Amino acid sequence: MESSILLLCKCGSFTLVVKVATGFRFENFIGSILRKWNELVSRRFNLLYVVSEHRNCVLENDDDFDNMLALATAYGVSCVEVYICVEEIQSSGCFDHVREKSSYRPIDAVKLFERRYGATISYNHAWLGVEKASNEISGDYVFQFDQLRWYADIPKEKNLGSVVDIECCEDNRFRRYKCTLLAAVGKDANQGLFPLAYGIVDSETDDNWLWFLIKLKGILSTRELSIITDRHTGLVKHVPEVFSNCYHAYCLEHLKNNLRDRLR
Repeated sequence: MESSILLLCKCGSFTLVVKVATGFRFENFIGSILRKWNELVSRRFNLLYVVSEHRNCVLENDDDFDNMLALATAYGVSCVEVYICVEEIQSSGCFDHVREKSSYRPIDAVKLFERRYGATISYNHAWLGVEKASNEISGDYVFQFDQLRWYADIPKEKNLGSVVDIECCEDNRFRRYKCTLLAAVGKDANQGLFPLAYGIVDSETDDNWLWFLIKLKGILSTRELSIITDRHTGLVKHVPEVFSNCYHAYCLEHLKNNLRDRLR
């Protein structure tokens, strides 16, 4: 009977004995493994089992689990050896969630494993899993920053007239910012908006706006322009300085929102 079958789960030099009871499913089995070996949360692993002469049988879902039990019953086997084959460190548990939602947090992974497998994992293990999944999907920070060199050449090659300016630290390493985006858009005769320039800086400061405006002026024509801003102090201060021959106006939407917020 299925209820008498024992699964001998082997991971390294250790063995976990799991008894298959009525209603016991593949999900319950994974939960038992993760409760025993918490570190597997942040690793990708495969399950292989052996029944009689049938070796290296794959165990991935409920159908495989039912087939394993049926095979054990047919051969009259009461103990089935299951081998946990751990691959390189990465998050198999939250991989798909990180791919679908870039803001996926370690606490979300903790709740996921508790809800799905009934396993309690530490925040550190969850953080490691999410970090490894992010690196697997997008590449680590070193790889991503190294790609900037490639990106700087492609727009200039494929879109003639494009300007890309990347600044490095004194040791010739890229500055690592938390992505504060400064942007400028234009408006055409059909009332459509199109991007002119954008820059990634550490924060929205007066100095960073001055740097951005100087770069922006370098790609624009010398004719008179009308520049509309949200009245950030850096823009109020530096737009007349950098674009001395242009008209400077303020966005009505931002003025309305600022008035509303200050009168609350």
